[in-house]
Amino acid sequence: MLIKKVVVKHTKEKNEFVMEEELTKIDLGEHEVLVKILCCSVSSVSDQVLKRWHSHGNEEFIYPFGREISGLVQAVGSCVTLCKLESNVAGVIPLDSTYSGCANFCVMSEFDLVQKPESVSHLDASCSIGDGVKAYTALFYQAKLLSNETILIFGASKGYGILAVQLAKSLRAKVIVIGASDEEMEFFKSMQPKPDCIIDMRTKNCDLINICMEETGGIGIDCIIDDGVEMYSDEFKEAKTAFKFLPSKHELITCLAAGGRWITTQSDLQVDPPDSETLFLKCASIHFLFEDVWTLSRSAQGKYLHILNDIMAKVEAGTLRPTVHHTVFLDDCVDNLPHILDSTIGKVVIKI
Repeated sequence: MLIKKVVVKHTKEKNEFVMEEELTKIDLGEHEVLVKILCCSVSSVSDQVLKRWHSHGNEEFIYPFGREISGLVQAVGSCVTLCKLESNVAGVIPLDSTYSGCANFCVMSEFDLVQKPESVSHLDASCSIGDGVKAYTALFYQAKLLSNETILIFGASKGYGILAVQLAKSLRAKVIVIGASDEEMEFFKSMQPKPDCIIDMRTKNCDLINICMEETGGIGIDCIIDDGVEMYSDEFKEAKTAFKFLPSKHELITCLAAGGRWITTQSDLQVDPPDSETLFLKCASIHFLFEDVWTLSRSAQGKYLHILNDIMAKVEAGTLRPTVHHTVFLDDCVDNLPHILDSTIGKVVIKI
């Protein structure tokens, strides 16, 4: 079988997208499924995380690109029971897999796939499956968000941030989002369902702590989901980009209410003793959000399959509505991806 796929060549200087074609014989394991990919949604993954599984001790290495897929089952292993031939499926390729989602075919475990409802397009399925797992993990398993609680979401215009807002609103929580550019502010104004509060961080005079305290009557935020944190003080940090606001650790901890939960995507987060004491006095907690733990550890496989099914059900019901910013065809993606991957609105989808 001829497999056409996009991979990333990682060097010290840059990451380069490369199209590869290889003729290979597919030998399916007992629980493996061959999927003809129709759509692949793109999300960024830290190079340091990818290096753990694909570098093999080398500074320069190649890793597969694209993991959130939707497609058609072409062949199944001898013991497969969850998928049938020609059925429409969606899933997330595990981080340690050698298969690219940005390809015409891939092999996956049946336990990493879910049936796609007929009324849901392959485009929406690929956009919602990976980001849905991330948002679901943050809100239900880490934040344990309840009705009438207040949640502050950074990066709410991105793929998973949009779904996090929609999930939080479905739980009847009060949602506060951050806008750091004109594009983000316009997007939030037209967003459905609308956030309860939009904090405009385009000006340096805006005080995040004061606004959060005003919005909560001085109580503080019950749950915060960040999109990165400013790790260093002003004299050491690099210049911030014009379109991304990074809060400081102190700001987020100060904003937390008693018993508050901070969900962070900052893998190298270090909390200073004064901030740690503040967390202690508030009985607050920090949770590290790494959604790929579901596929890297099989100890909670049943919960993961439940999440996948629930995400598809919510997309079918209209509770989750992903936003697509760009669609690119597989043959054109090597040239176009470097220019559109940094988009701060919605998702980039590869059509095969």
